Amino acid sequence: MSAKVLFVTSSQETIQEIKKIELTDQEFEFFFVRNNVEAINFISKNDIAIVITDFSTPKLNSSEFLSLLQTNFPRIFRVCLSNLKEKERTILLTKSIHRFIKLPLDQKELIKTITDLAKLLSFNLDAKLVTKINGLGAIPVLPDIYQKLEREISRPTFSMNRVAEIIQRDPLVAARVLHIAHSSFFNIPSSVTDLLQAINFLGVNIIKTLVLYVKIFSLSNVSEETQQKLKDIKAHSTNVAKLAKAIMENESGAKKQIELAYITGLIHDIGKVILLQLNDKQKNANYFRSIHDFNSPEIEMNLFGISHVDAGVYILKLWGFQDEIINAVASHHDSSIIKSGAISLKEAVFIANSFSNKFEEMSLNISNSFGLEKFNEWSQLIKTDERGSLHLEP
Repeated sequence: MSAKVLFVTSSQETIQEIKKIELTDQEFEFFFVRNNVEAINFISKNDIAIVITDFSTPKLNSSEFLSLLQTNFPRIFRVCLSNLKEKERTILLTKSIHRFIKLPLDQKELIKTITDLAKLLSFNLDAKLVTKINGLGAIPVLPDIYQKLEREISRPTFSMNRVAEIIQRDPLVAARVLHIAHSSFFNIPSSVTDLLQAINFLGVNIIKTLVLYVKIFSLSNVSEETQQKLKDIKAHSTNVAKLAKAIMENESGAKKQIELAYITGLIHDIGKVILLQLNDKQKNANYFRSIHDFNSPEIEMNLFGISHVDAGVYILKLWGFQDEIINAVASHHDSSIIKSGAISLKEAVFIANSFSNKFEEMSLNISNSFGLEKFNEWSQLIKTDERGSLHLEP
C-alpha cells in the first residue's frame, strides 16, 4: 500500500518541482491543496500519512495549521518547507514539526525525508502509542540547534566557525558541551580553552551528538522523581558511551567506528526518555524500579505496550539517523548478537550496556562468547566508584 503525501502550497514553482519526481515503484501518492482549509477537508476524507506545508506561502498560517494537526491528527507526520527569509518564524515551529526541508526545493532531500517517514508506517508499534509519541512536543521534534548543525555540516564547504556560532547562540548548551568536552575522559590539552578549539579537537560529529545529548536531558515541566530518573539515565548513557568507545579503540582502532560507538552509547536509551513522558501515576513505581533491569523491555511491554528499545528506534528513524546507529540501539538488549564472538558497533554497545548495568547473567554470556581473557581485558578498562559510576582506567 502506497503512502499518501499531501502538499499544502500555492507555489506553482514548488508544485512543478515536485511533479518532476519520477515515482516508478508507486510507494507514494502525491496530492496538492492550496490552503489550510482545503488541507483539513482533504485530510478528514483521506488516509494521509505525511503533510508537507510550505511556510513561505502568503496568507498560510502554518504555525496554527501544524499545531492543529499535532492536536487532532497526531499520527500524521508533519514536514515544513521553509526558506532563509522565514528563519525566525520557522524557529517557532520546532515543537510542531518532525522535519524541515529548505527552499528552493532539493528533490533528493524531499524523497529522502518522505522515504524515512514512510518506513515508520510499517514499524511494529501500537497505533495509540505512535499517536502519543507523535503528539509529544519535547522529544519527537529534533532540537532546532541540532537541525541547524546538520544543515551547516551538510554544506559542501562547511565552516567550523559557523558550527561554533550556532552552538554559542544557546549559552546553556555551549557551557554544558564545553564542560563535557573538557572532562578528563577526552584528554583535551589544557591549551584548548574555547568551543571552536574543542570542535576542532573532537570533530563535528561528536560535538553535534553532545548538543543533542544535552537537549534530550533538559526536559522541563516534569516531576522531581522523573527529573531524578532522567539524571540516572543520563549518567548511565555517559558510562555506556565511554565504555563502548574504549572497547572499539581496543578492538578496532578505526576512527569512524570509535566515534560511532561513543555517539551510539550517548543516545542508546533515548527511548526511556520517551517512556518517562508517556508514564502515568499508576505505572510510575513499577517502571522506575525496572528502568535499569536487563528485562526492562519486557516489563515496559506489559506496562505500556512498547519497550524503550522500540521507542528509541522509532525516534531515531524519525530523525533520520544512519542505519548502523539505529541497528546498534535496536540490539542493545539482544543477547543473541554476541553468539558469533565478533565485535562490531552492535556488540560494543551491547557489552558496554551490560557492564554498565552490572548484568551478571550477561557477563557470563559475554565471557563464554569472547573468552575469559578478552572479558577480563574489557573489565580492566573500567573501575567503579562508591556511587556505582563507571570510569575509564587511565
